[in-house]
Amino acid sequence: MAATYVYDAWGNHKVLNPDGSENTNPSFIGNINPIRYRSYYYDVETGLYYLHSRYYDPRTGRFISPDSTDYLDPSMISGMNLYAYCGNNPVNRSDLTGTFWDTFVNEISVFWENTKRFFNALGDAVSIDFENDVITINHTLTEVNFKGQTKLNPADRTKNKSSCRTLPLSGSVKIRFIALRAQQEENKKLCGNSYNKEWSDYVFVNEIGDIITPSYMESAFPKLLKKCGLEHRRFHDLRHTCATLMNQQKVPLNHVQAYLGHSDIQTTSNIYTHLSWDDKTGSLHAMEKAVKVPAFDGQKNAWENAKNQETTLIRKRGMEKSEKSLME
Repeated sequence: MAATYVYDAWGNHKVLNPDGSENTNPSFIGNINPIRYRSYYYDVETGLYYLHSRYYDPRTGRFISPDSTDYLDPSMISGMNLYAYCGNNPVNRSDLTGTFWDTFVNEISVFWENTKRFFNALGDAVSIDFENDVITINHTLTEVNFKGQTKLNPADRTKNKSSCRTLPLSGSVKIRFIALRAQQEENKKLCGNSYNKEWSDYVFVNEIGDIITPSYMESAFPKLLKKCGLEHRRFHDLRHTCATLMNQQKVPLNHVQAYLGHSDIQTTSNIYTHLSWDDKTGSLHAMEKAVKVPAFDGQKNAWENAKNQETTLIRKRGMEKSEKSLME
């Protein structure tokens, strides 16, 4: 063993020699190695850990940049702190991506056993109810990097309480879902034993049954926009589009909030709804209606007004001079 590390719960650590003494020599292999606490990448110069999306400072126990406002949850003690690491509980929780903490597990085998149990139970926890025409959002599927390997991490919870919601299933979407399900059954027959049945309870899989991952959506969506001649947008930005379109259709803001699963209506109002050109024009018309602009009286510019005033003054003086001459 060339080196060992000693950590506290927040990731502050010391690099030790094989005999247990501390080694601060920059050229020592233990200090050169960048993979440290919980397999995070450690930046020696700044003393920060990189968690794939944000940098974490173990000295303060905080990220140096805020999380997405989607994580705001006034119902929790730390729900308004977007800089908190592991919900201020690094002993029982871990955050492998910098965006979503989860209960900490030490062994990869335990991780995958929990994953298998989740998939086995998934068939009894249907998210799409075709009989009652509702969709229930009650679990998530994220990608995490564990010991250099990217793994899919399902969780039977959402970002916060308001994110867990039940929505009506429209007729057109229901038809599309049923068609996709039928296509999956056809693909199973064509592929036989080669079809991946692990994701059979999911709608969005490819022709051989592999799940369509979040990272694939993030990379494929901009390419689709470019192909269609549209400007770059994140896949997540579709939520902004949804909120804006609903707002333009005069859907009450609290209904939009519930539809998107926001815990705070200010998030819906200030971040997710955007004014269209028609909205701005409507605001202009409303102001014109409230504050009448005086009618144009044909008045010309200031230079012409001055010239007219000068001409009038000359004529007035001429008339006064003529009247004085007549009187004499």
